[in-house]
This record gives sequence, C-alpha cells and structure tokens, in this order.
Amino acid sequence: VECAAKLMLARGISGLFVVDDKGDLAGVVTEGDLLRREEIGTERHRPWWLRPLASPARQAADLLRALIGRERDAPPPATDDRTARSAILDTLEATSWAPMTTLNVTVSGGVADVWGTITNEEERHAIRVVVENAPGVKTVHDHLVYIEPYTGTVIDAPE
Repeated sequence: VECAAKLMLARGISGLFVVDDKGDLAGVVTEGDLLRREEIGTERHRPWWLRPLASPARQAADLLRALIGRERDAPPPATDDRTARSAILDTLEATSWAPMTTLNVTVSGGVADVWGTITNEEERHAIRVVVENAPGVKTVHDHLVYIEPYTGTVIDAPE
C-alpha cells in the first residue's frame, strides 16, 4: 500500500494497474482505495455510538481493504484442516458483519467449502477473502446463497 501510494505521488497519477505474475490484468488500485487506510494513519474514526449503524456491507469493505494491505511475502505456515477451519471461524466470529448464524465452513485437504446465506455481494467477497487467507487453505468453493432482503429473491451460489 505504501509503495503504491508513493508511486502515484511521484508520478502524479491517480491509479495503477495491478498485474499477476504472467502480466495479466488482475485489478486496479486508485487513490480512492488509499484514502482512510489504517496502515498509513488516514482511517476515519467513528464515534462509538455510530459503529452499530454502519451497514455490514460497509464493514466488510473496510475488512477487505485491511486484508489487501497485508504483507503476503511470508509463506503460510503449514496447518491441518481442523486448524484452518478454526482459524476461519474465529476470524469471522470476531467481525460484526459476518452472518454467523447462517454460515458453515468445512476444510478437507486444503479445500474449503463455504455454505450459508448472505444478504449482499460484499459479504460474499469479504467471506471469500477471509477463507482464502486462512493458513492451509489452497482452494475455496463458494456455496453461499444470496437472498435479496427486500423481495426475498434467492440467487444460487456461483459454483
């Protein structure tokens, strides 16, 4: 995050393309992504009484930004499936936005399957990021079902 911010400032640009090891486009980082970052001391501090009013989607987005900024150079520690599942559930339970009453995670051979219902796509993305970043997880299968809260429309999992 710091390197990206310095590069944008040095070149006078407002965004950077992100490419994978093969040089294929993986995404874009903009100056908007870098605003209010905990890592660089620009995060917004809400009054304690306002925190419960923030939507789960917004809270899930703040978590994603924090996870993206994590250093990924260190190899993940070796772990067994039970430890990986526990780490995932502990991380999700520590958040205020995760729908824990409707979630279940299984891990077998490093393959994590996520089951449950969500009420917005930001939750899906944030849950996937938590699971993908758990030590010992190699692959994630998303079985989350999206239920639109106003109409009750059910949208099946992408897999």
